[in-house]
Formats: sequence, C-alpha cells, structure tokens
Amino acid sequence: MQSKDRKFVAFNEFKPCFPLTSVEKVIKLFERNLDHELGPNITLLSLVLGVIESKLTDPQCIPAGAATDSSKLDKIPFPAVNWDLVSSLYKTFDTYVKTYIDPLRYSTHPVSRELIRAVSDTVWFKLNPSYNKDRAHIQTLYSYLTEKKLDCFGVAIAVLSAFRQLGLNDVRLVLSEDHSWLEVVDPKSPECLEMEITWHGKGLEDKRGVLVGEGLKSRGWLYLNGKAVRCSREMEVVATVTAINPSITHSLDSQQMVRLQRQLLYTLYSRGAMSNYPMSLGCFGDILELQPTHHGDDIGVTANQLYLKAAEVSRSNYANHHVYPYIYLAGFYLRNRRYKSALYSWALAGGTISLYNYCREEEEIYKEFFEVANDVIPGMLKVVSIASRSDPRSRELLSDAWVYGAILVFYDGVCLWEEDSTTPVVHISWARHLVNTLGKFNAAARLGVTVNPEEDDEDDRRKSSRHSSNQECLRLSLPSAVRTESSDRVRRLLEELEAMGGGEDGLTRWWVGFVSVAHRWRHFEEAATHYPVVTAIPAAPYPIYNLLQSLVHSMSARVAMLEGLETAECLRLCEAASTHLAATPGTDERSLLYGQLIATDWLLGTRVALWDRGEASRLASREELVGIQRDIGTMEGLSGSLGRLDGLTGRLDGLMGRLDLYRVTHRLMAGTNPVRADQLIDSVVRRTNSAPKDAPPPVTMEAAHAMVLAGRHLPHSVEERQRLLVEAASMLDKLGDRRKLSECNRLIRHIASNATLVN
Repeated sequence: MQSKDRKFVAFNEFKPCFPLTSVEKVIKLFERNLDHELGPNITLLSLVLGVIESKLTDPQCIPAGAATDSSKLDKIPFPAVNWDLVSSLYKTFDTYVKTYIDPLRYSTHPVSRELIRAVSDTVWFKLNPSYNKDRAHIQTLYSYLTEKKLDCFGVAIAVLSAFRQLGLNDVRLVLSEDHSWLEVVDPKSPECLEMEITWHGKGLEDKRGVLVGEGLKSRGWLYLNGKAVRCSREMEVVATVTAINPSITHSLDSQQMVRLQRQLLYTLYSRGAMSNYPMSLGCFGDILELQPTHHGDDIGVTANQLYLKAAEVSRSNYANHHVYPYIYLAGFYLRNRRYKSALYSWALAGGTISLYNYCREEEEIYKEFFEVANDVIPGMLKVVSIASRSDPRSRELLSDAWVYGAILVFYDGVCLWEEDSTTPVVHISWARHLVNTLGKFNAAARLGVTVNPEEDDEDDRRKSSRHSSNQECLRLSLPSAVRTESSDRVRRLLEELEAMGGGEDGLTRWWVGFVSVAHRWRHFEEAATHYPVVTAIPAAPYPIYNLLQSLVHSMSARVAMLEGLETAECLRLCEAASTHLAATPGTDERSLLYGQLIATDWLLGTRVALWDRGEASRLASREELVGIQRDIGTMEGLSGSLGRLDGLTGRLDGLMGRLDLYRVTHRLMAGTNPVRADQLIDSVVRRTNSAPKDAPPPVTMEAAHAMVLAGRHLPHSVEERQRLLVEAASMLDKLGDRRKLSECNRLIRHIASNATLVN
C-alpha cells in the first residue's frame, strides 16, 4: 500500500498543468498522467472531465440561435478549470473514502470480497435515494460530489477510484457492452474474483456483493460469457473518455466537448490503449464519422477503419462475443447506402448474439435487434423496392441470393438467442415484418439460397450459423478463380468481395488478400502490399485452418526465395507448409481443392527455384550445367509435394502438363536416365489434342519452363540447346515472366561463351 504522503505528492505534481484553458492543455494533463510512474490518476481525470462537461453542456450557456446555427457553438469559450476547485473536490473524495474505510480491518493481499462490498457500500450510501439513473452527465466523480448522482458506469468508476485512493491497485475494472464490475487480480490464483458493485436494470436493485458468473446470468450477453474487457490502468482512462456525453439537448451537441473527446481518444489510440477495447474503437469511429477533421487537422485514421478494427478485435481477442462492433459497421454502411454490406454486418451480429441466452436485463441489446428487424431492414428494403422501378442496381439487390441469405442468417441468430432462454424474444410483430421483408425478394433470390440441414449437435449448429456468411464469401472468393478465370473476371470478383463485406470480416478479407496475391503472381505483378493481410491469419473453422496455414507458409517461402534469403530459412518455411498441408482434412469441395493446388504449386515452384539457385552458383563459377547436383533435402520435399499434385490431378482438370513438368524436374534432380526426361519434356511442350508433330508448340508457361529445363540440363548439341532456350525466351517474353526470361537469357549467354572457349 502506498503512503498518504506519496499519494498526495503524486497528485500535487499535476498542479503546474492548471489552469486548463484549452483542449490542448487538457490533452497535456492526460499525457502526463499516462506517463506517470504510478500510473494515471483516474480520480483526478474523472473530476476534470466532469467539470468541463458540466460547463460545456449546460443549456443556459447556449448562445441565442445556436439551435439553428451550430457554428455559434464553436464561439463558446473553453471553460477554465482551476486547480483550487479540482484539488478541493479531490481531497473531499479522498477524505470521505478514508474516513469510512480502514483497509487494515480487511484482507488486502489479495483484496477480499468483504472489502469490495464495504467500499461499494460507502460509495452507494452517499447517493441520493431516488433519481433518474439514465439522466445524462452523471458518470463522473464531479456529479457524485456535487449532485450525489451517478449512473451505473459512474458507480463503477467511483468504487475503482476509492480503491486507488486506498493504494490498492490489484483491483481492476471489467466492462461488458452494457455493464461494469470489478475483478481482483491474484497472482497466486489462476481464477480471479469478479464481483458486482453497482446495479443494472430499470430500478436500483441492489446487486452489490454478487459474484459474477453464478447461475444462468453467466450465459447472458450482459456478462459476455467470460469474454468481457478487463481494463489495464490506461484502459480505465479510455473507458472514462468513452463515457463522455457531449449532448446539450436531444438534438444539439457541444462542439467543444466533441473535439475534446475526439482528441483524447486519438491520444489514447495512438498509444495503443484502445487496441483491446472494441466499444471504444466504435465510439471513436462514430465521432470521426461526424467530425473527420477539425480546422484542417487529419489524424490519419478513418471511421470505417476503426469499425473494422473493432470487429477484428472482437474476433481475435474475445472469440467473437461482442455484438456492437457489427452494429456499428452496419450503421456505417447503411448511412453510406452500402446496403449489401450493412445486411452482411447484421448477419454477423445475429451470429454473435446466438452465442447467448436472453434474459430480461438485456433490454438494451433487445432494443437494437428489435429496431433492426422491425424498422431498419423493412424501411431500407422499402426504399430499395421503390427505387427498383427505375434503378437497375436496386433491382439487382432484390434478386441477390446473398442478400436474401444474409437476412435469413440474421433471423436465425435471433432464434438461437431465444432458444433455451427463460424469456421469449420473437413475437407476432417480428414474424409479420419477416414475412414482409422476405416478400420483397423475387424468385431468383430465393432459389439461389441453399439451407443446410440441421446438425444433430447443438454446438455444430451454432457454429454453422456463425460461419454461414463466411462460407458463402469463401466459395465465391476461393482460388479457383485465380486458375480458371480471366484477369478482368478476377478483378471484378475482388471488387464485388470488397462491396460484400471483405473489409469487415477477417476471414473474407484474408481470402481477398490471398486471391490478390495469387492473381498478381500468376500475371507476374508485384503483390507486396497484400502480404501483411495474408500473413495475419484470422480465426477459421477447423476444416480450413490447416489449409490457411499451408497457404501462408508456402507464400512466405516463395517470398523468402524471391528476396534472396538463405536456403535453410526457405526450406524451413516449405517444411512448415508441407506439414500443415498434410494435416488438411480431405474434401470434395472444389474451391478447397484449388486452395490445396495453389499451396502445392507454390511449394514445388519454390523448391525447384532453390535447386536452380544452387545451379546458378555453379554457373557463376563457370561449371558445366549438364549433370545434376543432387540435394537430398530438396528432393525429398519435392517428392512429397509431387505426390500431392498427382492426387489432385485426378480430381481437377488441366493439371497433366504441370505434373509432367515437375516429374521431369524430379528426374533431372535425381540424375536418372535423360531419355525418359526428354520424352516427358516433349509431351509437355506439345500438349495439344490434335496438333501435328511439326506444328509450333503452344505458348504456355509449362512449355516455356520445359524448354528451359531441356536447354539447361539435357545432353543436346550446343545448337539444339540454344534453339530451345531462344524459343523459350520468346514464349516467356509473350507471357510476361521477366524473372524467368532474365534467367533464360543468362543461360543463352553462358552457353555461347562456353562454345566460344571450346572453339
């Protein structure tokens, strides 16, 4: 426990920051707190924000005409916050807490349940016995000390601040999406004590002292089923700033308060303090959407990026248990008339809410879903239906099976939410609007949706609901398009995926990045900008997890080879990719088979390139290339990948040329009889259905690479080898493979120089 003297010395260190006469000075006070060795002083910061908010949102301070001319609000001077006022309030709170709480009477290592109850009782008893807890601007210690009023979050901050004043830092704030409580961190115990300190609901029912996680409530959305946000000291500040309410009236906000909240959130965001808090990211996104810049300043992040990050944090850090990130996203897309993406986000929200059982205390999230299902979606489709009479794009939306399926996924999630719950969710109003909504779509949309039969296992059914949207995008974007579609078709597909929600869904965004890399590599284009997206593997269902891993490692091995990293590192990545590829379960899904094909193809190409690298070093030393140098490790890996390619050849079309090319390479690496290799090369070069033997070979990548192999490794005459390489160079130039073309030209020069030396 820290001494009283040290605590007040730390508090007095902030006196030079006062008076606070501008947003910039408040920012400096927060930065100094965040950098302090004892951590931020949440009591001081809550008081400061309370003073500023109370003055800037006072309706009596609104200039005449501000309700119709918001520019007049900018002319309101920033209120000066003096040290004397803040210091007096701070000491009042500190004295009150220490008068009624003697920590020596309780266990403090760790903090006991009795002490938590005593502190929360002390805060509670100072509150007015009756007031409207939903009133605005009662979430800070300023409202507690001046009005004796706090909302639910304000009580949590007051109790937390009391513990900080007592010098007890092993208590931390825990936040769900609509509730808050405390947790005691005990380094000696793997389980933490979580305890209620406030209320939740329409009344002021006493919940203090109740352990969180007991009974049916642990499966409710209110407590996020164990996936709530556990705040660090910096995140406590984030929560306090996020709770700022800039409203003056129901239709008017204080622009000074909005700017202060915006700049504080950016300060915290730039420090990484918001990286694990989805609700704060969504709040920051809302502010930036309304005020992207202020007087020309640009903070370098957009509202959409923050909404997407919030959804990604929920998936990666909280097992996709947070609903509001998808609500934020859907609202953003709706406001920007990106209706397909909005419906996709609502479908994801439905999948998330299906993880819970509904109870009466969850009225806030119920209102969100009720409004979406019975007002927002019907209203949106009504607008689209009217517009479809003259707008072809609107008609396409009502014929889109994907949009129809997203609505079904949303309602399915709501029904799963109700399943096994003690309180019903859906009633006749829901059903009436659902029928009207589905009736807006034509027969083409309904026929295009496939509903999977219900699984026997409940967990599988819930998982199917959550991933159905992802799987739909997966089938559309999987790498079959890279090998089977034209360049323009792939680009259109990528644009369609982005419009469908490739940005907000981590798995879909990963496939968009992967298809972009594969497509660009296939057309010999630079793809480095997409590498970070692909290397960040999102959460994925079991059947494709190992496939994603194999694709990432095979891509990384190829990148390492292209960048000239050591052969040992490249082979290590190849082995990791091969291990994951071997662990990928069997499937008849053609899109997944194409994914396995691309991973196998990249592995084979990388191993062959590594072998060629060794041959190139001998070329530099002017050693003769006819006669193969064996590399046992590379050969074994190539043999395994070759077996996988052989297995895929029987299930996918158009792979025989590729298979024969790698068979030739394998034979050459092994140093076997070159006669059979020459026959295989001829079959690859002239692989057409009815082409005469003397006809020119088709311009294909396999034919060009086969001729390079023949000219480089087979014991032909110098003239024949030069002819093969010149013809290969012509093909490579037409195909656009500059790297292989450079290698081919180098071989031509090498053979010509050797011939000159012999002569």
